[in-house]
Amino acid sequence: MTACAEYEPLLIDRAAGELSAEDATRLEAHLGGPGACAACLAEAAAFAEALDLARLPPPAEAERRNLAGLAAPLEQQARAAARRRAWPARAVAVVAVAAAAVTFLVAPAFTPRGPHLDVVELPFTPDTPVWEAPDPDALLEAAGAALAEATDAGSAAAESDPILEAAAGWNDLAGESL
Repeated sequence: MTACAEYEPLLIDRAAGELSAEDATRLEAHLGGPGACAACLAEAAAFAEALDLARLPPPAEAERRNLAGLAAPLEQQARAAARRRAWPARAVAVVAVAAAAVTFLVAPAFTPRGPHLDVVELPFTPDTPVWEAPDPDALLEAAGAALAEATDAGSAAAESDPILEAAAGWNDLAGESL
C-alpha cells in the first residue's frame, strides 16, 4: 500500500466508476496540480489497469443474435412445464367444487327436520294493560314526596343524630334543601 491511506478507497471507487461528485473533486485536488501525489497517481493507474483486464469485451454481432433467439424457446418451455405441473391442482379444485355443489343440493333431502311449531296468537282485548314508559317528571315528584315524608318522620331523630344535623344544610342536585 503505497498510496495515501485516506485516498485509497476513493482511488478504488474512481477505477470502478462509482465515485461521487464530491469525492471526485477532493481526489482530483489531491492528484492534480503542482503538489500532486505521485504514489496515488501510480496506484490509480494500477487499479485502472487491473479492472481493464477483468472487463469482458462487448459481445459480437453473432453472439447478440444467438442470445436474442435463446429467450423465446426457453420461455415456451417454462410455460409448458408450468401447465404440466398445474393440472393436478386444477383437477383437485374442480372435484372439490363439484363435491360441495352436490352436498349443497342433496343434503337437505337427508337432513331430519325438527318439530314444527304452530304460531299461537294470544288474545288481545282493549282492556288488556299495555306497558307504557313512565313520565320522568311524575317519577321526580313521587320521589320528592317520599323523601319529604321520610324527612318529616325522621325530624325527631334528626335532633339527636349528629350526622343528620351536619347534613341539614346540604342541597340536592336540583338546588333544594335536603
